[in-house]
Amino acid sequence: MKALITGAAGFVGKHLIDHLASLGWGIAAARLSDEKIDAGAEQYELDILDADAVKIFLESVQPACVFHLAAQSSVALSWKKPSLTVDVNIKGTVNLLEAARTVKTKILLIGSGEEYGYVSPADLPIGEDTLLRPGNVYAATKAAQGMLGQIYARAYGMDVVIVRAFNHIGPGQPDA
Repeated sequence: MKALITGAAGFVGKHLIDHLASLGWGIAAARLSDEKIDAGAEQYELDILDADAVKIFLESVQPACVFHLAAQSSVALSWKKPSLTVDVNIKGTVNLLEAARTVKTKILLIGSGEEYGYVSPADLPIGEDTLLRPGNVYAATKAAQGMLGQIYARAYGMDVVIVRAFNHIGPGQPDA
């Protein structure tokens, strides 16, 4: 089985490459031109903001599934560069969903616990049905990404899995 990992040069991407490789999967690791991946995977340069390049890339790789890790994931940077955050997290995801629809592949979208925003004690514990109240630009883009994934799944019968991951730490995580 071949998996495509977008954002493969990031903190989580490196760990996912190692895990999938240990299971014997073929891996297409997509990264930006200025990024480097030290893990063992087929590496490709891909800018998810280039819709045509994303479509051509997925058609050539034909992955069985896509792990969409590419994102502008800094809350602080989302305040400083909101347009960049919207472009990468929303437009980039739409480009990927469109390409995945064409090649009929499964896709995993990674959301964030930030989507829940300001949670009152009455809302605890948080569940999937807890109201989303994004409190920053990053959280709003991740909420939009999840909504788009749901729309594509319903409209096109796509196999889209959406998670809202909370903070995670581990070896190799950058200080920022």
